[in-house]
Amino acid sequence: DGGQGNMYREVQRFSPEIEKAALGIISAGIPYLNPDHAFGKKSGGVGDLSLAMGVMLGQLGTPIDTVRYGMILHDENGNPFNGTDTYVLVVPAGIVHRDGYFSITIYGSNNKLLIPNDKNVYDRTSYTSKQNADGTFIITLSPDGEGLNGIPTGKPFYGILRAYVPIQEADMTVSVETKRALPS
Repeated sequence: DGGQGNMYREVQRFSPEIEKAALGIISAGIPYLNPDHAFGKKSGGVGDLSLAMGVMLGQLGTPIDTVRYGMILHDENGNPFNGTDTYVLVVPAGIVHRDGYFSITIYGSNNKLLIPNDKNVYDRTSYTSKQNADGTFIITLSPDGEGLNGIPTGKPFYGILRAYVPIQEADMTVSVETKRALPS
């Protein structure tokens, strides 16, 4: 009703078999999702499958002239992140303009929510991280949150890089190096 906050939509229900098949298709596509495409358009300008993949990740997109997104879904070998190993990430230099900033936030793979931890640290930004001389930032993801610019994990997770006031042509690829946990 003219922006008064009331919106009604019919919600289609599907059989369990159809829902399972659809969720399988959406999940299979996530590693191939281009965040600039999925989150880079105004409302309604993205295809249904790309939109479903973005929603499955639990992220709400903002057009790329304001924020660019980078997905951090796996280690350097293509394995999903677990909650026992330590991962050292390098955020590339030059992804935001001088008045911009980046953030990396991690989410539990099972529920797409922030992972509770005793340190109350759920993300790192260019404001809360020490920058390297070359303009990059190191972010450590570890079970206890220890390490340079650490974020506690403790369970399987994935991350989202956000670049606010982004440089459009910048490569948003975050490099990952795994430090395997020692056997108990």
